[in-house]
Amino acid sequence: MPAPHSRATVLVYGAGGALGRSVVNAFYQAKWHRIIAVDFNDRVPGATDTIKLDLGMNMEECHSRIVKEAGLLGGQPLDSLVCVSGGFAMGGANDDAIFESVKAMYSSSVYPSFISAKLAGDFLKQNGLLLLPGAACVERPTPWGLAYGSAKAAVHHLIGSLASDATLRAKVGTLVVGIAPVTLDTPGNREAMPNEDWSAWTSCDELAERIVAWSEGTVTADNGAIYKLITKGGETDYVIM
Repeated sequence: MPAPHSRATVLVYGAGGALGRSVVNAFYQAKWHRIIAVDFNDRVPGATDTIKLDLGMNMEECHSRIVKEAGLLGGQPLDSLVCVSGGFAMGGANDDAIFESVKAMYSSSVYPSFISAKLAGDFLKQNGLLLLPGAACVERPTPWGLAYGSAKAAVHHLIGSLASDATLRAKVGTLVVGIAPVTLDTPGNREAMPNEDWSAWTSCDELAERIVAWSEGTVTADNGAIYKLITKGGETDYVIM
């Protein structure tokens, strides 16, 4: 369990998206002391610090900017590191835009997850939480979305590997977990799929509250677990894949 909230610090990577904003707000409502938002946005409501990344920055540049602007070197380490960065792309092997889709999906999901892993290895406290963004669909082949499925599968592999990483295991009590939504209830998804059963979609606010609970230790999580989010009638179960 992290320090009392008056001293607790969380970094949210991908804070500008629908889920990211819900996560920032949930930590704000829980009265965490410092909430560092990382995204391409100038300002994220509820964050005490917003670190704006530039499109086209490589992994090293993103990492360096976060470390510098968050004051992590010689500063306050992190109690929780939540990466909810992501994107979506469809397309199979005959898609003319397949290469662009691969670049976009790895840039939005895989690279931020590796940056978050490096930050956790260097700056996450004992009993800290590192959360990375998976997807339920990679339980099966994704011929409809080769780039998306392979990127999320890479994140799933990273989660399992980090849970066994010697550096993180040396931080007593540290947890590495993943979330694997089926569909998140976001404005974008509602606009794209107006005729679907929205009651089977997972609320971003509810998921954000669970992430805070995992971070505070009030709800237990298993190290290395990837939690599939199964929502029916507006109620969500967290089932280990």
